[in-house]
Amino acid sequence: VHSVARGGGVVQASTRRRRPSGGFESRRRRERVRGMSRDALTARKPPPDAAYTSPGGSYGPRRGRGSLQESVAPPGSGAGSVAGASSSTQAIESPESGLEVPPEGQRPWASAPPPWVDDRTTERCMGRACTVAFDSLIERRHHCRFCGNIYCQNCSARNAMLPPEWNIKEPQRVCNACFRQVLPFQAAWVRQNANSERENLLDDDSTTRYMNSPLRFTLGGEVRKAAYSLQNLTDPNGVNYWERDVEYTTELLEAVEGLLFMTVGKIAFIGGVRLATGCLVARLADGTWSAPCAVGSFGITFGACVGAEITDMVTGIDKESMDKFANDQVSNVMLGGEASFAIGPFGRTASGEVHVAAVGPASHSEAYMSYSQSRGAFGGVTIEAAYVKVRDDVNERFYGYSVKAAQILDGTVPRPKAAQPLYAAIHHFYAQVFPDRAAPRDAFPEPVATRPVAPPPPPEDPPLERYRPAARRALPD
Repeated sequence: VHSVARGGGVVQASTRRRRPSGGFESRRRRERVRGMSRDALTARKPPPDAAYTSPGGSYGPRRGRGSLQESVAPPGSGAGSVAGASSSTQAIESPESGLEVPPEGQRPWASAPPPWVDDRTTERCMGRACTVAFDSLIERRHHCRFCGNIYCQNCSARNAMLPPEWNIKEPQRVCNACFRQVLPFQAAWVRQNANSERENLLDDDSTTRYMNSPLRFTLGGEVRKAAYSLQNLTDPNGVNYWERDVEYTTELLEAVEGLLFMTVGKIAFIGGVRLATGCLVARLADGTWSAPCAVGSFGITFGACVGAEITDMVTGIDKESMDKFANDQVSNVMLGGEASFAIGPFGRTASGEVHVAAVGPASHSEAYMSYSQSRGAFGGVTIEAAYVKVRDDVNERFYGYSVKAAQILDGTVPRPKAAQPLYAAIHHFYAQVFPDRAAPRDAFPEPVATRPVAPPPPPEDPPLERYRPAARRALPD
């Protein structure tokens, strides 16, 4: 039996049958088995430097492995833009106030969230011009909440608000194509459905305000915790109230540029750990307070101590510390000492802290003191070290879009409706502690855009006797 080469294979003279030689035919067969032919792959593969343009602008190269993070400007701020994190991604300008939502019969989306595509449907990303194969470790499946299809991380790295009729109040993961479709409506959907625009009420239960948790996952909950902390300091009918509390907090909270509210949970025996979450507000140029910014802390404690306690801390900070919290490149660490004693619902904590902010090789520090109410079963004197961080994910879920701490603390983000209990508590606290001081214009003023930007003239420095409680002024020298 002899063989001759003919065409794409080897032909045996005795049978005259063509036997595949592997190579191109075998590759095509393998590609057909996995559901995608070589011709389809070639047709879908874009040029390496190709860029496509959407109605909102250009997204740059189609293919890119770097993660893209966009930030939608706050409603009413006049800067509605989306900017990619990579250098090749160009900004997408959206209308200043967003598009109005069309009537119900003309909306290009369903009245309910779409069903998710079954994971077994595809082994590859369904994104345009993407051929990423899924696995169980690195390339995982992600469903777009707007269309229900399956995408890789790179093709679904954006979050966006969904239609209000879907009753989903937090930004959800969407694919690149759906993000371009819902982008013009983001400003309107944030105003209608974001958590920041919800009504946030304090509980009437007399025991709820003494049960602040050191771990919260919503900024609305942090607002209520901060309001309860201020109420407990000034309410004479409170379980843990002491008339000297106001005197001790007077000098600590009067001349401050910001207020840091933290509920700290600690468990220790000689050494231990501490965990805290809270929020931060800044005093603006017109005397009002900014929108709240979520913060969190984790650290260690060491000293002559035993037990477990929860402390509601209210700390006044200056402008330099506010700027460090607003800087994404700064690492914030708090070092200090603390003396605490608590038994049941009664307890007090006095602490002195040094806020150390490091930017590369350089570092800056400021010292603060705080006086707080605590509860639990704890006693001792300790040395504390904690890392403090802005919780960007919590801020995004609250405001409905990705927002930086600097935008929140400088007044760019309007004061949200859901933070009204905190503003009312701050107003009541300062009105009670400093009765002779001029009260703020309003416990809940208009949005930032309508406020005057010129700061009022500085008041004259009154004597220290003015800030002492009335009962103590009556005492002879």
